[in-house]
Amino acid sequence: MNKYFKIALSLLFSFFTGIESYAQNQAIGHWRSLLPYRYPTSVALDGGKALVATEVGFYVLDEIEDELTLYSKVNGMHDIRPNHVRYDPLSETAIITYSNSNIDLFKDHEFFNIPYLKDASSSGDKNVRHVSIIDGLAYVCSGMGVVVINLENKEIKETYQYTINNQNVLVTNFVKLNQHYYISTDRGLYSTPISTVFLQDFSKWSRVNDEQEFIDVTVFNQHIYTASKDSVYVLNNGQLQAIFGAPDGVSGIDKGSVLYIKVIDQNLIGKVYMMDSAYQLTDSLTNGYPHDVAENAVGKIFIADSYSGLRTKEGNKPWHDYHPNSPAIPATFKILAKNNQVILTHGAFNEKMEAQNVRAGLSIFKHENWTTVGRNPGSVFENMIDLVDAAQANENSPIYSPSFQNGVYVLHSDGKQELLNDTSIFGISLNNPPAIKACGINFDENGILWMTLFDSDYELIAMTPDGQFYKHKVGITRPNYIHNAGKIIFDNSNELWYLSPYGGGVIVYNHNNTIGNSSDDSYRLLRQGKGAGNLPSNNTISLAKDKDGSIWVGTDNGIGIINCPEFALAGQCEAELRVVQYDQFAGYLFENEAVKAIAVDGANRKWIGTNNGVWLLSETGDKILKRFTTENSPLPSNIIFDIAIEPQTGVVYFGTEYGLVSYRGDATEDEEGNEIELITFPNPVQSNYHGPIAIKNVNENAEVRITDISGQLVYKANATGGQLVWNGLDYTGHRPQSGVYLIVTTNRDGSETQKGKLIFME
Repeated sequence: MNKYFKIALSLLFSFFTGIESYAQNQAIGHWRSLLPYRYPTSVALDGGKALVATEVGFYVLDEIEDELTLYSKVNGMHDIRPNHVRYDPLSETAIITYSNSNIDLFKDHEFFNIPYLKDASSSGDKNVRHVSIIDGLAYVCSGMGVVVINLENKEIKETYQYTINNQNVLVTNFVKLNQHYYISTDRGLYSTPISTVFLQDFSKWSRVNDEQEFIDVTVFNQHIYTASKDSVYVLNNGQLQAIFGAPDGVSGIDKGSVLYIKVIDQNLIGKVYMMDSAYQLTDSLTNGYPHDVAENAVGKIFIADSYSGLRTKEGNKPWHDYHPNSPAIPATFKILAKNNQVILTHGAFNEKMEAQNVRAGLSIFKHENWTTVGRNPGSVFENMIDLVDAAQANENSPIYSPSFQNGVYVLHSDGKQELLNDTSIFGISLNNPPAIKACGINFDENGILWMTLFDSDYELIAMTPDGQFYKHKVGITRPNYIHNAGKIIFDNSNELWYLSPYGGGVIVYNHNNTIGNSSDDSYRLLRQGKGAGNLPSNNTISLAKDKDGSIWVGTDNGIGIINCPEFALAGQCEAELRVVQYDQFAGYLFENEAVKAIAVDGANRKWIGTNNGVWLLSETGDKILKRFTTENSPLPSNIIFDIAIEPQTGVVYFGTEYGLVSYRGDATEDEEGNEIELITFPNPVQSNYHGPIAIKNVNENAEVRITDISGQLVYKANATGGQLVWNGLDYTGHRPQSGVYLIVTTNRDGSETQKGKLIFME
């Protein structure tokens, strides 16, 4: 290959890699973590690196190299919700414990799992209270006693389980000073010589004080310091001396150049006190909720604070709060994935439609950057509580997000914020005034924005593109709440379908193209039972329209499918309770399962979210194509709140109680029209690349042919939705030779074709 051809290929490669770089960050069949890393639960130091455990993940901040590395189950972690991290310089290994008592060892960007404590067959309290590092050994303390791990060999060395009167002793920390070990427990402070041969024998340990519950112990200035729930003590001449009292509550102690005392008051407001070796308080810092304090060799302080983030202070410089760029909080209630961005709502209501008082606003992911809006202290938007859905007409139009307490929050493209809460339009909650319980929101095909109100006289509000509001009343009595409205979608006739949750069923509504005249509107309630709608349950949770125009209704007892929605208003169409065969068993689709989310991909397949993970079903739902749980995937939780699919890329987003992850599927939406350019990635295909090759923007399910320049067929297949995924091998199982290859697609009836090029590098 001559140099000019190589230059041409290089330029072409730059052109193609620039296209949709946002979407191409995630390879087909691969997962991506989009978890919140803002609020740490623990911190340890490795020279110039801070090792930080957060609510759901873990990250390494290298201050010397100015690098941040985020970790999750996607890139090696074996669990979520870490609560302690400690670092051992001897083995150059960090130990991470999780809220479910699982344990990971971390070294050289790799994780090694030790599930011993998690899997222990005991009904005792296995929650990890502290981890101490002594001479290359990690002492993991819990209600089960102490698990000792050899960090170099990555193995359990021994375990100590102590009992008094046949009851387990809760060990809260383990330290060494000179020739003695010390443990703090819920039965007192104990010590034993390090020469003790059988540390498992509790009779070899001596109690230092009268029986008292201690939550922590540490070594500072060659003395033992221990903490109860309201005081701090120092051990002098074999006696405990109280040196600090905090009736509101001591949560722990850490050491550095001073003793750090962590206090949490009854209002969950934290403070860190700094005490010198003369037991004098030298300073204090009001935090949100401090968990860990660490200090490096030059005296820089690091505080893991689950409200304020990773707080650092160096010398006389002001405090700095560090937040990795990520969503606001873990819980992801609803997802809007369109217009080259992902919008998360963090508010919530429960199964009884009770507000959850979440003030986290919206998290917006665009161009690989997260921004958080709708949580502005000191403004009207400070009270934008429980944002539960989102809608946006196009990339440059406002984002509308209903609050289940205060109306509709609006974010304009210029950053301006607005609140729609005129009670003359929206009314107030009949049972919970003065709340305005906006719930569902969506645009119809005419650009009219429809909003549902829960427990309000007028449960449907329409806003036309010129800003005019129209309210619609539905005179159907329902149990629990007379006016009960939730998520909205539109069928192929532009009729509204919306949930009537908490026992109401589903309502189909036709405004007869007279948005300002409700007298000619028609509507019908679909409920459980033949003749009433034949839903599998009245407790409806999710709603979706598939590519055939059918309406899929998810309930707490499976799925009902309305295959003829255009006849539903006339009472001539009811839900089909589809019987499917899975393995040796036949039954209704997701019978006895709460179907919390339904999303339809470009191939008309259904992604189903439940309290037991995610299923990918075939187009008709008769086959399980994939099944994802926390056990076999990076899902942070099996409790799925929402699923959304970015149509042009096929990326599937899963919102869970513990955060957002995505999976890049192999089906994309068909781009209408014959002028849409085929996009192939990677293109050119480098010589060392052996992964899948995606050809997208294909007409739906079109035949795709790949030939060489002479027209010799290399590969042929049908697209999945608007995308073909090819393994890069010809019919003989070999990689094509370097050169230019032609791509030709033809739709089902042969009326439309598309053409493109693909280059294999030498």
